[in-house]
Amino acid sequence: MRPVSLVIVYVFIFSLCWTVGGADEKGAAGGSKDAAAFQGKTLAEWKEQLNDKSEFVRLSAAVALGECGPKAVPTLVGALNHQDATVRYWAAKGLGKAGPDAKSAIPGLIKAPNDPCESVQVVAANALWRLGEKTKGMAGLIEGTKAQSAGARLAAVNNLCLIGADAKEALPAVKEAAEVKSDDYVQDYVVRKANFFQKLLGAKQSLEE
Repeated sequence: MRPVSLVIVYVFIFSLCWTVGGADEKGAAGGSKDAAAFQGKTLAEWKEQLNDKSEFVRLSAAVALGECGPKAVPTLVGALNHQDATVRYWAAKGLGKAGPDAKSAIPGLIKAPNDPCESVQVVAANALWRLGEKTKGMAGLIEGTKAQSAGARLAAVNNLCLIGADAKEALPAVKEAAEVKSDDYVQDYVVRKANFFQKLLGAKQSLEE
């Protein structure tokens, strides 16, 4: 399978520039989003683009669907089984943002540990946490700190930092993630985040010592 870390970074940067402010004004004001779910395209149009031949178009659609609100949840749930790992990644991320409206996604997200892409496993675990499945979500994030991919380890540790004190049980796993010997420059960021996590929890010894 093609590595997805660089693609994910690219789409992340793209999504930062793609503000929700460009969405349909009626939808932004709390009205119906049927006419233009996001960026002038309907939900059906974004869904169709998930199967476009262009990788960029597929990824753009997956990111956009995560901004389309509760009505996009069924489409995002279906996208968890997409053959493209980056589509699955952004589908899980979008579901995590959807809150209580995405409860129907929980069974699909629970299957994520079997996903061949470690980044998908991590983002799905974080989505489970955000949807109230705290035990399963935390277990998945802790497992993510043991991923072979430095990018997936970094994502797991970063999400644990965002959870904060409620993630204290993950401290031993975070320490182990920081001790991985790797030439991948991303591992340096894993160490930095792991140190931040320790300080957040008031741990005494720095991982850099």
